[in-house]
Amino acid sequence: MNVYQTLERTSSGPAFVGGQPVLAQRLLPAARRYTVPAGKRALLVRDDRAVVLLDAGTHRVRTVWQSVPELYQYRVDAHWLPLWLTHLATADVKPGNLGGLVRVQVADASRVWASWLCHLEGEWLPLPAEQLSARLADPAQDLVQRYVLSDLRADGGVRSALAAELHLLLHRLLSDYGLELAASPDPQQLRFMTEADVVAGRRA
Repeated sequence: MNVYQTLERTSSGPAFVGGQPVLAQRLLPAARRYTVPAGKRALLVRDDRAVVLLDAGTHRVRTVWQSVPELYQYRVDAHWLPLWLTHLATADVKPGNLGGLVRVQVADASRVWASWLCHLEGEWLPLPAEQLSARLADPAQDLVQRYVLSDLRADGGVRSALAAELHLLLHRLLSDYGLELAASPDPQQLRFMTEADVVAGRRA
């Protein structure tokens, strides 16, 4: 199973950019006023400095003498963040990959911009899914190696314990990017797959 296949699409823009789910849209408003759509917020950045966070509604974004700002517009509600952790090994020495989906939301727009968005190019800007997956891989290996493959797949208690541990790890990692969990990781969204499972999924 490809965890990306279950992500919802958006009617106001692409769901993915560069293979990653979209987090924000970078805008360069030509007019002095800009209307942030309902259900969204926009961080106003001028001269490489985050200035103010705009709620939904119409705002003056520059005076006649000011330079054109950048607006980083994002949904207020939660985003699906896909995780894909590779080269893990279980207690019974079965190699595999852990895939899953978690709900995240923007907690600190200025930090999101300073730690992530300002380093990207283009209009549509992705979530740091690959970066978070890479940083989570080593601590996740420490968790996975406690259990055998059959328990990771079928034992509800084991899966709930793993989800709870991932919650703690993700809380710290997400805060570095100005993000936070919108809900605890759902054990049902975790998939532990061997290489044979991945190959079979590609053939299906």
